[in-house]
Amino acid sequence: MHRRLSLIFWVWASLLAAPRAQAACSTATAQSELVMSLDLAERALLNLDAETFTSTLDRVMLSLDCLAEPADPTFVMRLHQLVGVRHFMAGDERLAALAFAAARQTVPEAPLPTSLAPEGHTMRGLYGLIPTDSAAVEALTPPRQGSYRVNGAPSVTRSAELPTLVQHLGADGGVLWTAYLYPNNPTPWVEPARRATPPDAAAAESPSRAPLIAAGSMALVSAGLYVGSQAARACFNDDGCGGPTQDDLTQTWTLHRALYVSAAAGGAVSLALGVTWALPLESR
Repeated sequence: MHRRLSLIFWVWASLLAAPRAQAACSTATAQSELVMSLDLAERALLNLDAETFTSTLDRVMLSLDCLAEPADPTFVMRLHQLVGVRHFMAGDERLAALAFAAARQTVPEAPLPTSLAPEGHTMRGLYGLIPTDSAAVEALTPPRQGSYRVNGAPSVTRSAELPTLVQHLGADGGVLWTAYLYPNNPTPWVEPARRATPPDAAAAESPSRAPLIAAGSMALVSAGLYVGSQAARACFNDDGCGGPTQDDLTQTWTLHRALYVSAAAGGAVSLALGVTWALPLESR
């Protein structure tokens, strides 16, 4: 029961954590803050405190899009390792092995600390299961400005088979967004370089697309919230949902209602932003 609720949360949270401009973050996050959170998660794991480990790592993942500086490979490697442990604890050995391979690809020969998996633990076998030297890569579409960092280093490609931490840096070197991407996730907010606008067409430049982009993003988030609410409702109505207690059912219904209301609010905001973008078009 709790595992299913955890998976529902991760699907929902991955949509909420869609990359956004640093200006949209109320508080920029330093890498040192996230490193301290990783330390806390590791200590929790060493103390067999699964709840603190999970909640701490979840907060790190949700804070990535506000990371205010380029990540270094050591930080990214540790993040991949802990994500692998998180997947193993959720019962998904395939995703755990992929995350572990990503850690080894980021920092070659990086060992799995005994604080994460004692000698003889099943995770140690998963850690080296997937080879990294033959992993396929895919080219990143050149951004309009700046460059990309993948797993803590400048790159124009990302792995097509393993998770990656991708950052888009602006022309001034500042971080525009950061995202933890799985192989089937597209690189977000990427467009080919815009062709030069002829001088005589400058006056006909279209209005800012920022409201439209924001509307589309909010619509996507709302859709994710709605899917999460229906998944929680299905779990509530499923008599075989892991033998839930009355407290479990109450938590599930509360989650359903919260996600449903959030989805409705997000839909209203998306509609308002769409109207904001469309009004200037009517005046042209």
